[in-house]
Amino acid sequence: MNKKRVLYEAKEYRDIRELVWDTVRRYPDNVAFIIKEQQDTLTYRNITYQMLQQDIKKLGTALIELGLEGKRIAIIANNRYEWCLSYLATLCGVGIVVPLDKSLPLGEVEGLLQRSYADAVVFEEKYSETMQSIKQNAKNNIEHYICMDSNNKKGFLSLEDLLKKGEELLLKRRYSF
Repeated sequence: MNKKRVLYEAKEYRDIRELVWDTVRRYPDNVAFIIKEQQDTLTYRNITYQMLQQDIKKLGTALIELGLEGKRIAIIANNRYEWCLSYLATLCGVGIVVPLDKSLPLGEVEGLLQRSYADAVVFEEKYSETMQSIKQNAKNNIEHYICMDSNNKKGFLSLEDLLKKGEELLLKRRYSF
């Protein structure tokens, strides 16, 4: 009399990449993210699962081109699309992700970057001064400092530029991410 009732059919996945790719296959045109953009007027931009997968492939390809395959990539930012994109690109085939708490003080961020042996760090503009200080101290393994915001003028790599580079490499079939 006490039979289990199945509410939803569950599918097992080997890893996060398989889960993301299956979601894209099943729901390519569904909205995965809605991004709020403020210029002259407030607008919203929808990112579908298919668009997310393309961005993951672009960023992953560019990170591999930088020599980050199998390496540790730290991410520190507020909740935003670029954080999720960096996280998923790393997990879906580039390397090991090291998520950092956005409320940590400078000394803790620097210490965690050292102890995690991170080879790259992806961050938003508000951490530029912190990253500049960490870069000047050079007490870590970090080879690449990647800013999520394109208006960055402090000599860091730009996530936007990496997405463009990844797209070029994919078009040339240099990699198959």
